[in-house]
Amino acid sequence: MATFLEAYDNYMEFSKGLVPMLEKLLHENKNMFEAYIREQLNAGINGNDKPLRPTYLNDPYFNTKEAGSFYKNARRYMKWKEEIRPPYDVTWFGLRRSPETPNLIIRGDFHDSITAVPIDKGLRIESRGVSFSNDIEQKYGQAIYRFSSYARRHFMENFIKKGLEDYFRKFGL
Repeated sequence: MATFLEAYDNYMEFSKGLVPMLEKLLHENKNMFEAYIREQLNAGINGNDKPLRPTYLNDPYFNTKEAGSFYKNARRYMKWKEEIRPPYDVTWFGLRRSPETPNLIIRGDFHDSITAVPIDKGLRIESRGVSFSNDIEQKYGQAIYRFSSYARRHFMENFIKKGLEDYFRKFGL
């Protein structure tokens, strides 16, 4: 039978390694988190599980000359966008973007620029190498880089659960 001191030492070893194990799991799967953000955007939601706003129909951009042939015609842009990037069920999350909700993709530059950067205690999501990412961030907010409840649930079920099982097994639990 273990003494109190041995039990305490075992507990301390177990608890000391738990957070680093979870951080390592996040860092090793950073590409998955980049994919989560892209999937959220494809579903037309941000990290708060809210639809991306403004919609095509109430985006002030279409009231500016910068909109070119779509000036004062957001509905035509929405229809064009629906043809080239139709809403679809997002594989992991089972969500469908409404046609008027943006997904922030036309050529793919912004989606491709989404990068997970390992930091202490987790990951930071940012856009790298795209000149217009600041404009997107200002319009749609930093919430586009947060992990939605769908992403968190998927990661917990498919990565954290196994990581914890392996960690507990390492300690004979």
